[in-house]
Amino acid sequence: MAYYLAFDGADDKVTCPQVSFANGATITIKLTATWSSEDDTKIVSVYATGNYSAILIGPQSDGRIRLYSRDSSYDSIALFSPSGLDDGLPHDIIATINTDTGFSSFKVDGAEDSVVSTAMTNFSAAPADFGIGYELGRANNANCDLYSLEVFVDSARVRFYNPASTSSGLTLPEEESAQDGTLVNFPTDDSQWVFYSSGPNTPINPSITNLLATSARLTWEQG
Repeated sequence: MAYYLAFDGADDKVTCPQVSFANGATITIKLTATWSSEDDTKIVSVYATGNYSAILIGPQSDGRIRLYSRDSSYDSIALFSPSGLDDGLPHDIIATINTDTGFSSFKVDGAEDSVVSTAMTNFSAAPADFGIGYELGRANNANCDLYSLEVFVDSARVRFYNPASTSSGLTLPEEESAQDGTLVNFPTDDSQWVFYSSGPNTPINPSITNLLATSARLTWEQG
């Protein structure tokens, strides 16, 4: 059994403890998600505290996914996936950013789509605020479904958010270092945790799953 976390695109978001990395570190974000076509919303946002340095991943109006990173001097990088990925199917994203050289690569479903290098020598080494489903400090929440999210610093995994490991409540488990995320503005009936067996086109709400299981047990007991 597995679950994904469904964001409504209105005001749902997950706030997470800060993540730390030194200037010059290589940051890799691995993300499996679906998303709707819309500009200027974010699935993942990393913001250095009190600084303009940022790493942002979010959809575009034509179904592309965009990686954007910048340092405190606003030297920036923007990379884009192919269009048409707003097809309701989960896609695997791997974004890699070196916070010194600015070298970045962007892979979608195993294929490398873009590589670019732009110096980002002023990337902040301060602890960074970390959010899922929205951009920190802005009301541009993404309409997306999160299957998994991992963060690596210099090849060491520092975060692993895994909706598959739960089916209820307002906490998104983090399995690498217990830095759990907090669900904000989500329903209290657990409808945001959607069961899937063969992909996002066969979602089953946990309450329905429990009802079916109970019905099957009663039928068996009654002969």
